[in-house]
Amino acid sequence: MDRVPHHLLAEDEAAVAAIVAEADRRGWDAVTEPLGEIASPGAPAFPPAVRVRLTARPGAAPPDARVLARALRTVPGVLLDETRRLH
Repeated sequence: MDRVPHHLLAEDEAAVAAIVAEADRRGWDAVTEPLGEIASPGAPAFPPAVRVRLTARPGAAPPDARVLARALRTVPGVLLDETRRLH
């Protein structure tokens, strides 16, 4: 069974704001957690990142970060994880 991701990464404040706004529109709460620089093996580090964790409000569908990733695919600085930029 594939595990559904419940968070996205953001590289800057504009990306965080976009994630939080879209999550709110879908009935999900978003909590931010600063991570510092992220580096994947063999890749350069990108600027200090923020993890945005998603939780469903009562009566809302369970959060799925992939849904937000599709909705935010044109927003710079939004990442599905440390290795997958959206564009």
